[in-house]
Amino acid sequence: MRFLKIVAVLTGVVIACGAGIDLFFRFHSPFPPLASGLPHRADEAEREFNRRLNERFPANSSEAILKTVLKQEGWGEQRTLQDTHYVSLMSYASLIIKAKATIAWRANNEGRLIEIRGRYGLIGP
Repeated sequence: MRFLKIVAVLTGVVIACGAGIDLFFRFHSPFPPLASGLPHRADEAEREFNRRLNERFPANSSEAILKTVLKQEGWGEQRTLQDTHYVSLMSYASLIIKAKATIAWRANNEGRLIEIRGRYGLIGP
């Protein structure tokens, strides 16, 4: 009987620690303002992410301003593939699930945005 109590207590401790760690990562979002606080469902998060991007950086706005904001928010190194530029960030959504946010944009020769879009997804085991 004592053995079962010990097992039950240890199981409870493990579950509580796991839940606490999960809650910490769930509410601790190192994403910058453009991607922070997105909904938990990936499709809703991506829709909201794109709304934010297009509201803040509509077509024909300055690419230089976009790059300045991305740098200030800590989005990291920009990559380019053909005529599209990208920046990405990874964050823990929980103990074993990562969230990845990517911003992609195209600009014309005058430095004006042609389009901007965001991708958001969860990566797990």
